[in-house]
Amino acid sequence: LLDDLKSIGFKSATRAGLSFATVDLIVPSGKFKILDSADEDVLAVNAPYVPSEEIALMPPEARLHEPLIALDGGPDGLDLHRRVAAGAGEWLGPGGVLLIETSVRQAPVTASICTAAGLRASVVHDDELDATAVRAVVAAGA
Repeated sequence: LLDDLKSIGFKSATRAGLSFATVDLIVPSGKFKILDSADEDVLAVNAPYVPSEEIALMPPEARLHEPLIALDGGPDGLDLHRRVAAGAGEWLGPGGVLLIETSVRQAPVTASICTAAGLRASVVHDDELDATAVRAVVAAGA
């Protein structure tokens, strides 16, 4: 499955004139492992963001059929958001954009995490899709 996703992502990025890389977020050392190239344009992250204590409250179709690792974002749901923000400079070039899917409730905290990591962060929400993300940009010359 990962190879199929990488192939689709690579083809889509290439058509758009973007570079493409995949990142393994679940590395035992706690550090990110770059699987392809670095110095990318965009990093789109759909990391688990459900607080551990709230997983039991999720609809059964999600909590019973998704692997726990795909849901559990740690005590406040933001463990991987912190890791992504801290590591963004390792693979995004100046002006590179980090997009992290999150909840409306968590978005301000995720934005603060990104800002603390030296990124210019803002919260974006699409009412039509009922989707929320944090957009964080690496400063030029970073």
